[in-house]
Amino acid sequence: MKRLLFITLASILLPKMALFGQGNVHPDSLVLQKVIEVPGVSQEELYIRANAWFVKYFNSAESVIEFRDKENGKIIGKYTINYTVGLGDPYRSLQTVIVEVKEARLRITIEDPYEKYMGNATLISKASKPFNRTGKPLAKLRSSWRELVSSLEKSIVNTVIADDKW
Repeated sequence: MKRLLFITLASILLPKMALFGQGNVHPDSLVLQKVIEVPGVSQEELYIRANAWFVKYFNSAESVIEFRDKENGKIIGKYTINYTVGLGDPYRSLQTVIVEVKEARLRITIEDPYEKYMGNATLISKASKPFNRTGKPLAKLRSSWRELVSSLEKSIVNTVIADDKW
């Protein structure tokens, strides 16, 4: 009887666990870094553009700028991404976004993702934990990161210096 119960539970739970995309994620897939070249633009101007991008793009209570150092050209923030797992269980991922600026270039690094269950199920922990998913959740995370980098690149490169004679 116990064996039958075990087999029944295993046949129900194992496929659901596979849908959740749990697995060992290679650490390299949880970091995205890109250097953006902007010839002829000073470190100070790039810092101003990057800061303006942060203010515009990080516009929710969960996505916030945590640290700014204009002198050393560094801005650090936390960015959130919402996604679903399995049969629609809602999760939120929180990751660190670091922008470093130097003369004529900047580097964006997105790293250290954590996830938190946002639904109402009582059997799932609501504590934040390191992101360790494969499949669709990881693809969604990486896609959101690429969109974030693309928006920074467009904002930095396409910013027109305002005319001071207004």
